[in-house]
Amino acid sequence: MTGESGSPGDEIREGGVNASGVRGFPADKPIVVVFGSSVAKPGDGLYEQGRRMGELIGRAGFNMMTGGYTGLMEAASHGAHEAGARVIGITLKKFAEKPNPFVRDEISTATFSKRFKWLIGRADAYVAMRGGMGTLAEVSFAWQELAVEMIAPRPLILVGAAWRAIVECWTENLLTGADEYRLITLVETPEEASAKLSEFFAVHPISRRARRAAS
Repeated sequence: MTGESGSPGDEIREGGVNASGVRGFPADKPIVVVFGSSVAKPGDGLYEQGRRMGELIGRAGFNMMTGGYTGLMEAASHGAHEAGARVIGITLKKFAEKPNPFVRDEISTATFSKRFKWLIGRADAYVAMRGGMGTLAEVSFAWQELAVEMIAPRPLILVGAAWRAIVECWTENLLTGADEYRLITLVETPEEASAKLSEFFAVHPISRRARRAAS
């Protein structure tokens, strides 16, 4: 079916959507989005790191959103599902692939731009793990939205040595000021990322902040 507040052409399956997020979510329960590679395989180190990230998000009492497919998206969804979190997958109609089995609420979008609007506009925090071009685009979109204050302040956490190297490259080559880099938090492990999320939401409860509608 089509949700009342979804963009035209977006299909909302299972939960439906209202102004404060996916139907059935407590209004004060944060949604954390996890970005990451679609090619990580079950059993490898990167996949298990993603699963651990999802588990910690769920244990912290947060719900989770991903791009809905394989790799780290599946890994994080798996961990969050096992920890009792509700998992939202923002998929793309262009792809024939089905969402991973841990997605409870699927939002199928018509374009990449609409998918980005759901992922960035509906989430209350962003956690990026190692990935490829798509992950880089998602991080860049979130960073830009934060930098120009299109969305309220919220965590943008980059996990792992690869992101630290990327940010070092950016600081050397991009014409970007120090204020913009202060919007990024670099950590090494899922445990550090989870601690940063808990610190933020202890000071900034979601009930005091409004999510931007995906329109």
